[in-house]
Amino acid sequence: MRNDFQDNLINSITMAGLYNIPEVSIMFNSKLFRGCRSTKKDNKNLDGMDSPNFPHLADIGIHVNIRWNLITNPIKNDFSFFEHVNTNIVVVKFFPMLKEEVFTEFLKEPTQGNDSTNNYKF
Repeated sequence: MRNDFQDNLINSITMAGLYNIPEVSIMFNSKLFRGCRSTKKDNKNLDGMDSPNFPHLADIGIHVNIRWNLITNPIKNDFSFFEHVNTNIVVVKFFPMLKEEVFTEFLKEPTQGNDSTNNYKF
């Protein structure tokens, strides 16, 4: 019945709008966690996120306490992107029952980077 959605949303907007923290992060229970270091530890409590191997980046209470020494430095270069990206690639998710016919179908032209000698073994 109770949840902390509203607090998490307000705190997230506060952090995103007022502070330059160039990281993917998670705001949960008034703590800002580094996204790639966080895990869901409980789905029934308001303190359901944790970062067991890395301290959280910030606390929000009466004051906002940011641990700037833990924040990744912003990139100083201008934004850039690749103009010519090869779209002839494929991602194959392997699983135990993947049939050879399905796998070889993924490697047909115009897919590039394939083993043209077909030396893969099943």
